[in-house]
Amino acid sequence: MNFNNKYIKNIIIFLIFVALVVFVFVIDKNVSKDNIISKGVSAIVNPVSRFFRNAGSTIREKVGGLSDEEINDLDELNLRVKKLEEENRKLREVVIRSEALQNEYDMIKSTNLELIPADITSLNNNSWYDVFTINRGLKDGVEMGDSVVMSGDDTAEAMEGLVGRVTGVYSDYSEVTAITDDTVRVSIRTIRSGDGGILGGMKSGELKAYMFDQNSDVIVGDEIITSGLGEVIKKDIYVGEVSKVETDDTEMKKLVYIKPGVDFKHLRRVYVVK
Repeated sequence: MNFNNKYIKNIIIFLIFVALVVFVFVIDKNVSKDNIISKGVSAIVNPVSRFFRNAGSTIREKVGGLSDEEINDLDELNLRVKKLEEENRKLREVVIRSEALQNEYDMIKSTNLELIPADITSLNNNSWYDVFTINRGLKDGVEMGDSVVMSGDDTAEAMEGLVGRVTGVYSDYSEVTAITDDTVRVSIRTIRSGDGGILGGMKSGELKAYMFDQNSDVIVGDEIITSGLGEVIKKDIYVGEVSKVETDDTEMKKLVYIKPGVDFKHLRRVYVVK
């Protein structure tokens, strides 16, 4: 309501200003400049005219929007904000790369495994790294069934995070199937209790595993590593941390969800274990 009253008041003032301008224009056209009446009227009207001219200019700016100077200031601020956002994005990327490189350095320095570094050259699907190709093959010493890792979480037991295994090997490249794929079965155990189970793919960003015993001692927060059973995957490689435990009374199974130790959506560089 206050806004409407103010708006009407401004319009009335502006209309008065227009009327005065027209009045002065008529006087200037019909009265001689040397006429004493014209001079008297001009002495009265001119200051009033200037006042309402300035007031009208202000009203037009407020009613019509921001002034050119204010718009230019806003444009400049917007440019600064966009520049800062871009710089912030680049800094985040530098930090992420630096952390990844530091993790890789720590892994290489502390591991007891023989590792062959490899870059991922292509994906066999459009989203997750379920199956991908690396630029290392037979001539580099890669063999069918070799375990593939990358730098994972820094734990007391393991630095390497399990990625998958080599499922196809050629002269100068190899194919890797990740543990996120349902076809890869990996035997696991908890570090705390030693109870074992087997991985069975991924669901909603978390690895799934079934424990061998329905009464297995596994709880949220337990760290999971490979057990080495079946010699499919090297033992004692870090898999992830238990995020949820469910008991399936119908199938007499204990289902465990595991937050993986590596980011399967942003794999760039991996290592083949020898």
